Amino acid sequence: MTDTDRMVREDLPQVARLEADLFDRPLLLQALETLFSGPAFYGLVRRGDDRQICAYLLAHLADGHAEILSLGTDPVWQRNGFARMMLARFLSAACEKTGGTVTLEVAIDNHAAIALYEKHGFGTVGKRANYYQRDGYRCDALVMQFDAASPFS
Repeated sequence: MTDTDRMVREDLPQVARLEADLFDRPLLLQALETLFSGPAFYGLVRRGDDRQICAYLLAHLADGHAEILSLGTDPVWQRNGFARMMLARFLSAACEKTGGTVTLEVAIDNHAAIALYEKHGFGTVGKRANYYQRDGYRCDALVMQFDAASPFS
């Protein structure tokens, strides 16, 4: 197993395939290419021994603020700590660049992700009603925030 690496443009097709496998409304390749080209883009990947991407993190990282856009792990590799490792690395980079304020949205029914974020010091700061479209229904999103200056982080 390799370490967590910065994402490169050649990773985008694999990330798009994982997005499609993991999410009801995935980021498509064209959207990923647009994100990647932006000045605030920050992406991480974790590869298996076969060089295939096991997990990834997509974010915006700019002066004063960071936002996690997507964090996913191939179902074959889930529960191995890869998302935790990438989140920790990203939070370190975000603290260095932004002073440590990071936000994200997570589906209210994604209990594993909510637990992961809470374990890393994120707290709920809001809710977006009917934010995610699911098969046949809509799901609320929690808005979560990490603040390195907070005594709770």
